[in-house]
Amino acid sequence: MDPPGHTRLRNVISRGFTPRRMAALEDQIRGLAKEYLEPLATRADFDFEQEFAVKFPMDVISVLLGIPKEDRDEYRHWVDKGLERDPDGGLDAEAMVNLGSSREYVSKLVAERRKSPREDLITVLAEAEFEDIDGNTRQLTDEECGAFTTLLAAAGAETTAKLLGH
Repeated sequence: MDPPGHTRLRNVISRGFTPRRMAALEDQIRGLAKEYLEPLATRADFDFEQEFAVKFPMDVISVLLGIPKEDRDEYRHWVDKGLERDPDGGLDAEAMVNLGSSREYVSKLVAERRKSPREDLITVLAEAEFEDIDGNTRQLTDEECGAFTTLLAAAGAETTAKLLGH
């Protein structure tokens, strides 16, 4: 998406990344890192990529989004599989199913947050009002919230996992 549409939507999500929100999550994020790293510290060797780098970033994104802990592994699986491409670069059937599963799941969370807001990014998306390119003030649709959430999860987790691995 190009400006000005991109700028408007970027401004919507930036409301969820305030210094106050980030500071409030610091202890929880440190706790996640500790959960992963403490067991590894006692071992002579381990696969850093598989046992930390691909898991930790998605858990951090899940905390930011508001994905419950008990659902994070499944959500990670859906997003990971949704990023896979066939040899020609297209989405295969399994990727489409997994993307659909993640979007359905997020749609349920969006509906919950519209009824019972929380301190998370899904709530920010569910409650956000913005001026669209036609000058109308509106909220994001469920589909837009799902797409935005998937984008944040996939882009944030994938790039950070690769960065940590390198």
